[in-house]
Amino acid sequence: MSGYCPFCGAQLPAPPDGEARATVACPVCAQEIDAPGPAEATGPASPAGPDTLAGRLGRPAPEPPPAGPAWEGEGGLPSRLWHTTWQVMLHPVRTLTPPGPSGLKWPLSYGLILGTLATASQLFWSRRLGMTEASSTFTMVMLILSPLQVLVSLYLTAAIIHAALFILGGAKRGYAATFRALAYTQAAGLWMLVPILGLALALVWGVVISAGGLAAVHGIGKGRALAALLLPLFLGLLLLLLVGLVVGIGVLAAMLGAGQGAGIFRL
Repeated sequence: MSGYCPFCGAQLPAPPDGEARATVACPVCAQEIDAPGPAEATGPASPAGPDTLAGRLGRPAPEPPPAGPAWEGEGGLPSRLWHTTWQVMLHPVRTLTPPGPSGLKWPLSYGLILGTLATASQLFWSRRLGMTEASSTFTMVMLILSPLQVLVSLYLTAAIIHAALFILGGAKRGYAATFRALAYTQAAGLWMLVPILGLALALVWGVVISAGGLAAVHGIGKGRALAALLLPLFLGLLLLLLVGLVVGIGVLAAMLGAGQGAGIFRL
């Protein structure tokens, strides 16, 4: 029977009938996993055993609970970092549905690492491709301060998106849930390693997996989660439009006033 990969959440292939395997390779992340035994190889359509209540009722066995981010598990740091990135990039809903440990240290540490990597990649390619005229000293200072910038950005962005979720009735859980989703979706920053197209890919992929992550942690639809991501942008554009309108009216009034004053002076 097939099971699920604990690293990326993909369904594992079932071995041919009569063939026993000690390990099986995940078709998505290529990680070798111990072949699931009879008790752990239940999938969405696997019949339950005859000795269970579900089996006696003729119902399929329940689907195994989704695996959370590997970052919150055990193992070497590089391995957990790598597997968590692919978990979130490919299966954000399945990865972020299980409630994580209390506190923000796990998502915060992951978000800091991936966010800093993305910022460093952007600075590198900007200088490498001649897209900026900033000096080497300025670039180095920005690189040193990038963890602080990512830290502030994570907390501020989570606060803004959580407020948008609250307005749309989608903040089913607290601020920590929103922070957790947005911190792990920093995985999209991996695209920043790609020159030229990396920024566009990171933005698009980031919106997609952020919508899935927010939907998972708050138990809402992806449409509402996407609306919460876009609402601050819409309100910001509306505010800029209003400011521009007010400034334009003020300039027009000043010009008309100056014209009337000049006419009176000529008289």
